[in-house]
Amino acid sequence: MRERLGYAAQTPDVFEWIEVFEMIQTLGRAYPRWNETRALALAVQLNLPMGGQISNLSGGDQQKLSLVLALAHEPELLVLDEPVSSQDPMSRSEFMRALFTSPLRADNQPDIEPRERTVLISSH
Repeated sequence: MRERLGYAAQTPDVFEWIEVFEMIQTLGRAYPRWNETRALALAVQLNLPMGGQISNLSGGDQQKLSLVLALAHEPELLVLDEPVSSQDPMSRSEFMRALFTSPLRADNQPDIEPRERTVLISSH
């Protein structure tokens, strides 16, 4: 079930004592469909700072990391609770654009069969 579901809470659920890249690698080991290249491309697309400990990230950047972690394994059902609440207007726009285009989607990944995705967003 975990493989089929992606979830990002309004308050990011991340390990604050490790570095951003380490978090991406660590969580990736739990998902057979995880594609680290896609995760890193998404992090770049969302302007997520990759260096340093997660505890040093702003709330908005921790939220971006949470979104990368929820999306990188191509879940069938994506549940997002206020996914852009801590983002500035430009980041909100970029996230919504990226949600439905590459590198979030596996369409351009020949080794990964693309999945149809249902997205449920809880927002004001």
